[in-house]
Amino acid sequence: MVTKEIADVKFSTGFLSLKNYTKKMIENPEEVRSYIENGLFDKSIEKYLTENEIKIKFWIEDFKKLTGIDTTSIFDRFKLNFDKSIEAINLFEDYSHYGLFKAYDESSIVVDQYIYEPGNEHQVGVYLKDIKFDLSTEIFSNRRLIDIVGRTMFLELAELQKQYLLKTKIFVNLNKEGVIEKYLLRNAVLYNSDHRNIALEILDLVLLWSSDGMNKSLYYSINNNKLETELSGTEDLILLTNLSKSDKYKVEFLKAVYSKNEKELFDYLESRILTSLKIRTKNILNNKLTLKKVKSGDIPLSLLTDNQILDSFRFDYLKVSELGEISSLTCDDKQFNRMMELLERFIEDL
Repeated sequence: MVTKEIADVKFSTGFLSLKNYTKKMIENPEEVRSYIENGLFDKSIEKYLTENEIKIKFWIEDFKKLTGIDTTSIFDRFKLNFDKSIEAINLFEDYSHYGLFKAYDESSIVVDQYIYEPGNEHQVGVYLKDIKFDLSTEIFSNRRLIDIVGRTMFLELAELQKQYLLKTKIFVNLNKEGVIEKYLLRNAVLYNSDHRNIALEILDLVLLWSSDGMNKSLYYSINNNKLETELSGTEDLILLTNLSKSDKYKVEFLKAVYSKNEKELFDYLESRILTSLKIRTKNILNNKLTLKKVKSGDIPLSLLTDNQILDSFRFDYLKVSELGEISSLTCDDKQFNRMMELLERFIEDL
């Protein structure tokens, strides 16, 4: 069995491993610092900036070729306030399917060309010469975006999206009566399919939103007794902190990248990692660990003591299919065999 008894309290070896590692890191924080400097990121902070600036340069050039509009100043203004820019990208992502800028009915468009079925005069669709978005502040998403970026930027972003749609020759289907219905116009500008969301692309670049630096989670590996940043397909990882869900971390990362100075970022990460280790150790000690939590992927099986596994059999009413799910999450045969031996003991006791 993989439990140890200390003063009449049983702990899993997984918990003891985390507890001892936490104690070691608190006493030797320079080891955490070394990991941050040498193992946390895929590249240097300076390289994040140089590679991203190249991407921004090409994007600006390509968009100018398409529309004739220079977007340099918009990129620069979004770099001035990372907190507001993060608010803005979160809003655009919430509305990413239909987009924030929408035309609602036939009065919002000007037809450029009608398209007919081959061989007859039945109209099946139109290309647009102009499109007018509803930019009224009566619409909640419009009000919210204006609150974040200001009305001037709001209007500029709407114009960028409009010019992109017109330059790419937006096509709208007609119904059987040759009428553009609201849903047909709405479906013509689905941002997730045929058309790009220009403001979202700009913010994605400014904020390095898709980079690994902005999408970090930190785990403690029980088997390897070290910190890791990626799920490795094994069940021995304990999630310490999901940095990608922290706006504070994102702002610190962006400040470091654009200033080419990582000291404040590394100081913040050192403090956060040590705090996360202490909190996770305390929470595991105080919380009831169950096989249900293993099944959901919250914790590895190795964290549960024998008694916690037996209690799960007694009180959680696990199905055979759920044991199969736990098996698929558990790469360590010893851990799974331990659980099955305890299941046999539970059945015998019944």
